[in-house]
Amino acid sequence: MTVLRLRTDDLFWRESGREIVGLDAATSRYFSANPSAAALWERLREGATAADLADALCERYGVSRDLAEADVAKFVDQLSARGLLDP
Repeated sequence: MTVLRLRTDDLFWRESGREIVGLDAATSRYFSANPSAAALWERLREGATAADLADALCERYGVSRDLAEADVAKFVDQLSARGLLDP
């Protein structure tokens, strides 16, 4: 399984409440992540597989595995499209 990890250069963020507020300094774009995305963000900081991320959503929010996997796929696609993941 592929380990997904946040990019480490020119990517800055802080927790604000239960959300993430960040800056991609490479593109000068700000972004935010809601509480469920913030839970995934924390795991991506250290590195996690898509299955690990789905497990986190199932444990924290009690959602079905199918829904968790779909949400993770969408979130990972968005991060990847914005260049926020290590290649």
